[in-house]
Amino acid sequence: MKYILSLLSSLLVFICLSQQLDYTHFNSKDMDKTMLKEFNEYRSSLNLDTLAYSDELFTTFSKPNCVEVTKSLSFYHPDIRNTWFNTDLKFRIAKESSVKIGGKIISHSDGTYWMDTYENAFRTTRRFNTYEELAEYAIYTWSISDGHREVQMMSYMTMGLPGMFSCHSELGTNGYVYIYINFVKIHRM
Repeated sequence: MKYILSLLSSLLVFICLSQQLDYTHFNSKDMDKTMLKEFNEYRSSLNLDTLAYSDELFTTFSKPNCVEVTKSLSFYHPDIRNTWFNTDLKFRIAKESSVKIGGKIISHSDGTYWMDTYENAFRTTRRFNTYEELAEYAIYTWSISDGHREVQMMSYMTMGLPGMFSCHSELGTNGYVYIYINFVKIHRM
């Protein structure tokens, strides 16, 4: 009897603490927060390094890429090469990383910082009860795709310091939930 009461109380706590997902009032901020938390918990459960949140990645890649694709009602990775190679984005990420994480970032001979960027994208029309269930499903689908699994399982740590990540989610008018998660490995000395 104690076991059943303990199980029921655990279930009740889980239900109360989980973010209920209302598709008529989809909350991107709640989904994003949950996705980042679940992603770091997943990595931690596999003894992988966890990542630090980047406002710069969110503003420059995660949100614009997710919004663009959601509005297109299609599914693809927007071309980020021009922004990555021809703007001051790496400088802004380096500055953000120095403040949030620390460490000395390696520069190329042209003065640009040595960083690598990756993106995983996801969409589904499948319905879930909580943001946690949706985040876990996105992580699972990436884990069964070779390229996506490689990105989500790689080490982003250099010199004992974490890489950075961000994500954004949208509910499209076509009924799909889109999630874009971006990563940056910052090479340090």
